[in-house]
Amino acid sequence: MNSGILIRILGPMSGLSLALLLIAVLAARYIERQQHEQSQLIHREFRGMLVIEELYVKMRDIRWECSLFTRSGDRRHLDAVTVLLTASQTPLDAAEEAARTPEELQLIRNVEQGFDRFSREFRQLLADSITPQPARIQQLIDDQLTTRILGPIEECLRYSQLVVERADETAVSSARLLRLGFLLLGITGCIAGLFVGLGISRAISRSIVQLDISVRSMAGQLNEVAAPVQISRLTDLQGVEQGVRQLESELGHIVSRLQRQESEILRSEQLATVGQLAAGMAHELRNPLTPVKMLVQGALERSDSPVLSGRDLQIVSDEVLRLEKTIQTFLDFARPPLPEPAMVCICQLVRNSCDLVAAQASYVGIDIRTVLPKNGLPIYADGVQLRQVFLNLLLNALEVMPAGGWVEIAATSQRTPNRSQAEFSEHDALRASVNAVPELIRITVTDNGPGFPREEIDRAFQPFFTTRETGTGLGLSICQRIVHDHGGTISLELPPEGGTRFVIELPCRTPPVSRAPDHPGSAADINQRPSPFFE
Repeated sequence: MNSGILIRILGPMSGLSLALLLIAVLAARYIERQQHEQSQLIHREFRGMLVIEELYVKMRDIRWECSLFTRSGDRRHLDAVTVLLTASQTPLDAAEEAARTPEELQLIRNVEQGFDRFSREFRQLLADSITPQPARIQQLIDDQLTTRILGPIEECLRYSQLVVERADETAVSSARLLRLGFLLLGITGCIAGLFVGLGISRAISRSIVQLDISVRSMAGQLNEVAAPVQISRLTDLQGVEQGVRQLESELGHIVSRLQRQESEILRSEQLATVGQLAAGMAHELRNPLTPVKMLVQGALERSDSPVLSGRDLQIVSDEVLRLEKTIQTFLDFARPPLPEPAMVCICQLVRNSCDLVAAQASYVGIDIRTVLPKNGLPIYADGVQLRQVFLNLLLNALEVMPAGGWVEIAATSQRTPNRSQAEFSEHDALRASVNAVPELIRITVTDNGPGFPREEIDRAFQPFFTTRETGTGLGLSICQRIVHDHGGTISLELPPEGGTRFVIELPCRTPPVSRAPDHPGSAADINQRPSPFFE
């Protein structure tokens, strides 16, 4: 086509296109500003409505709890009201921050005044009498809660709804103007499109040439990671489609290969996890082997009588049995074994654990202290698993204090008031009897070592997490699982004076009632015999 003709066509078309572009940009900016303002307004009002609605629900809950108290006289409903009053302060503050107009702010302040007065009078009633008269509570509900709190809150909700409706009407009006503007713009665009057609046809021709260059360049890059890619020359749209399909096929092969590599990497990570698990197993097996080794070495060093005493042999026998238990624990790591409860004595388990590490502690200059009650603290639990917990904690303390120090393990019983039997674990093997006195056994293991990084406390009981170069990170995880299986809790504390303290809390349970054994020596008969750990 003659270049002069092209210039005459493209000149006016370019001017018209620029004018349309300017109109479109201005319209887009106007739309964006309007939408932003409307969305901000609706967002603020909606957020305010949510906060006020939350406060409204809490006030209704308070009224309901007070009504229940006036009917039943149960003090627990008043305790629930106290909790709700504390929780209501947060949405009340948020409602004041979300207030946008003076009218909204005044309504919220009215609510605050009524809330402060109700809270003050309610707490005064509780302070004057352990169980206030229901009539005075009902009068407080009618005079303060319903009139001075719920009423202004409902006015706030109605006002917010009115603001949202006004914003919606403004949005509808703006939409009408936008429809008219876009209609005019569309008509102008259709006319301009007639002139743009020629430019588009030539632009497509140029784009095909450029796309041919780009596709061939991409094919050359794929040659570095895949087999050579043959792309035919792109002279029309059909050639473009064929070239893109060829690239798609090659990319599919590359993605498949990357997926295989990802599977291999995942398998490598799994093998690494298995290696960590094996290292953890070695760590747990080393714990009971250490006291056995110390006993044997001590016997060999005694030239006059290189033999083990009866107590030493018993310790060796116990540790061999614990080795078997530990191996089974790791084999069932994915499916932890259930506890095998029996009546055992916490104090005796603690003493046995301290005896097992006494030789190692004396060797490194660590003083092991015990603070135990005289009653022995009997409990229905798996003694082998609990002793494993105590040993793990003691050995961890010994490992972090190679230069000496002290470790104190203390045990006490605490009454847990207002705790029903149904709150205990549903584990049938560990369920306490209905008539049992609800108590809690608390065991603490404290040392004066270097302590634990405060920022890592949340990860202390995660599997494979450790702060020592030679640790496996499984000891505390296993301890936590055992304690949880017994319905208890274990936590880590950092005392102000330094060091580390582990706190274990176990529910004090009794064995379930079972029928008399059919014959002497049966399983039921054995379960009724005193445990060797019980004092």
